[in-house]
Amino acid sequence: MYSLLTLIFFLFGTVNAKNILIINPILGFSHVKFISKIADVIADHGHNVTLFQPFHIAMKNLDGLVKNKNIEVINYYPDHYEELLKSEAENFSVLWDSHLFNNPVFSSFMMSKMFMEKFEKTERKLYLDKNLHAELKSRNFDVAIAEPFGAAPFYFSHLLDLPCIPLLSTVRFELVNELFGQPSALGYITRDGSPDAGFLDRLNDVNRKFFDILGFTRVLENQNDLFQKTLSRPVPSWKDLVKKSPILITNSNPYLDFAVPTTATVVHVGGITMDLKKMKNAGPLPEEYEKILQERESTVLVSFGSLVTFFEMPDNFKAGLIEMFESLPNVTFIWKYEKDDAEFKKRLPKNVHLKK
Repeated sequence: MYSLLTLIFFLFGTVNAKNILIINPILGFSHVKFISKIADVIADHGHNVTLFQPFHIAMKNLDGLVKNKNIEVINYYPDHYEELLKSEAENFSVLWDSHLFNNPVFSSFMMSKMFMEKFEKTERKLYLDKNLHAELKSRNFDVAIAEPFGAAPFYFSHLLDLPCIPLLSTVRFELVNELFGQPSALGYITRDGSPDAGFLDRLNDVNRKFFDILGFTRVLENQNDLFQKTLSRPVPSWKDLVKKSPILITNSNPYLDFAVPTTATVVHVGGITMDLKKMKNAGPLPEEYEKILQERESTVLVSFGSLVTFFEMPDNFKAGLIEMFESLPNVTFIWKYEKDDAEFKKRLPKNVHLKK
């Protein structure tokens, strides 16, 4: 009897593949890369995965992000895609303006306005494209998975009559975490993790958190309004749609994260995107990097991610970094810089290498 039950369990375990729609808005490279990797992980476990990618910007470096050949990738280009291709503003260079974005009030309203403008045209097309809805409904998905930095994927899932599981590419996102019972981290850690923060620093953290949440709430409420106006009918609030999920998946690792309270509904998967086999069997570095690493005892990589580009950094910021490089002649710096600029290279000390 035990052997029979084991056999039945094994058989059911091997055929119980799910049909999963993963919604991956093309907006920020690091987010797109994370969701693409999650799609690989799920497909590698035997599930049928369709990766649906509506374009909000004309991001070009997507080839090779999805590794699993069984994943079907559907790129959805809006009517204004030609405009996006011509646009220089594929990134958010305005974020370098510290005078505005270091002010929580300005940052709150400007960030939300900027994101709303990026989202709106593509979202409107998504909501009205009945042929697309019929096509995706015909595939009989069991569930959708999407990142809750915007409400649109949840409204789109609602149109398809699909439950949608929220997945964060970040460690935490206060606005969403609170929906799943996780209290604010500010009672336990400072925003920058500094152990030396005083009363005014903590007060400033509370101030910034308030305006951050206010800004993102404006984005989500605006998407709620856009959905209702486009379809001319009332819809559930974005909070209700996100809260329908029994879990929130977050890119945190409880062994490495700061100690903060959490709940069983928040599932921590930090590290899931790491390829341990590849790390354990890493081959030799390309010769050019091997040479760079041999130049000095210490080497530092300077990279601020993909949402903003270094070559658009204000000149006074660059001057500050160059001054820092010059003050540490015994350290080699590899600076992620997205443009060939012979004149700019002349300003750099010998311990700096620019790499795209």
